Amino acid sequence: MDLKDVFFKEGFIFDLKGNDKIEVFDEMIEVLYKNNRIRDKENFKYAILKREEEGPTGIGNGIAIPHGVSDSVNVPTIIYGYKESGLDYESLDDTDVSMVFMIAVPKGSNNEHLKILSQLARTLVHKEVVEGIRNAKSPEEILKVF
Repeated sequence: MDLKDVFFKEGFIFDLKGNDKIEVFDEMIEVLYKNNRIRDKENFKYAILKREEEGPTGIGNGIAIPHGVSDSVNVPTIIYGYKESGLDYESLDDTDVSMVFMIAVPKGSNNEHLKILSQLARTLVHKEVVEGIRNAKSPEEILKVF
């Protein structure tokens, strides 16, 4: 699976407005809904928040990967959001998060979210990848990094 295939053109937010992670989740979920990636915003938000209760999805280095598996998801998707000023996110390294990669996967998709999460996390350990994404100004620039 190529991560580039899980992103979608409208799924890049370069100026997140939310001031905390719940507001950012709502903002990103709205984009997923408007682009028919999910059918039910509340159902998917519940899946995201339930996963957040299990442990932090802020993986460090200014990156968070919240993810949810829900029957309201139409197609496996990654949506990207960037907030230059950063968010208090309860990250593993206690730093603010500026890059959020939200993963949405349909229930019953044979651990597809784990495959996507694993591949994304392995990619984001490379400093040059993270810097390339952080400095990107368009979806095309981000996809080129991947």
